[in-house]
Amino acid sequence: MGIFSVECIIKLIAMRKTYFKDNWNNFDFVVVMFSSLALLIKATPSLGIDVNAQATIIRILRVLRVLRLIKRAKKLQIIFETIILALPAMGSLGALLLLFVFLFAIVGMQMFAFVKWQSDINYHANFTSFMRAFLLLIRAATGEGWNALMYDLARGNSITFQCDPNGNYDSYLANNKVVNECGLGIYATIYFFLFQVIVGQVFLNLFIAIVVDTFIGQSKQHNLPLSQLDIDTFVELWSKYDPDGTTYMDRHDFEDFLISLCESETDFFAEDQDEVLDPV
Repeated sequence: MGIFSVECIIKLIAMRKTYFKDNWNNFDFVVVMFSSLALLIKATPSLGIDVNAQATIIRILRVLRVLRLIKRAKKLQIIFETIILALPAMGSLGALLLLFVFLFAIVGMQMFAFVKWQSDINYHANFTSFMRAFLLLIRAATGEGWNALMYDLARGNSITFQCDPNGNYDSYLANNKVVNECGLGIYATIYFFLFQVIVGQVFLNLFIAIVVDTFIGQSKQHNLPLSQLDIDTFVELWSKYDPDGTTYMDRHDFEDFLISLCESETDFFAEDQDEVLDPV
């Protein structure tokens, strides 16, 4: 903990103007601050805070420091940034996915609420309540035994399977609230096939498409001669000499602009570049 704290302080002093412009520096700072706070709470029992809980937090934060290795590997950094940038789009798509699961759960309750329990349709997986139906469909969306659920919900009355072909809510009450209705045959098959196509396949491919598209964009950005930090620094410095955004500046200010640009910490180079260009 002490080594990371000393490193953070040294970097704050050396990079006082640009330290918080780097997201990895922000991450290091947050880890050090929370770790220090947890240690302070642990060393002050008079606060009445659970020491064991704070020790757990400290251990978790120490594990998070492993993520610092990401900035040392360019390919790994691209993948990590891809996941972060894809989260908003994946969140919106996930909300739409939950909406479809919600609709299928409501329809499933209307169709299969009183189907007799069997090996796969049982106390833990059924359509007798919304929550159980929702959890069943979430499990089916992963591809876990959805075909067995479909077979149980499609099974009709036979010698080996006794059920009530005309079961309804009244027969459910008359049977001491024990479900005993037969399956719905082809309707159960259509229901699960639609669910698997819409939720299991279409949405899965959409998630993959979002990640791949973001990964391609990040790969192209990392291969550019200038990073986004370089561009942001240029814009910030230019705005000081051209506050109205005219895209022009006085020729007498141009020399000062170049000097300020050279003195900036980024110096127009990506952090992973090895070559240094002599100023003209």
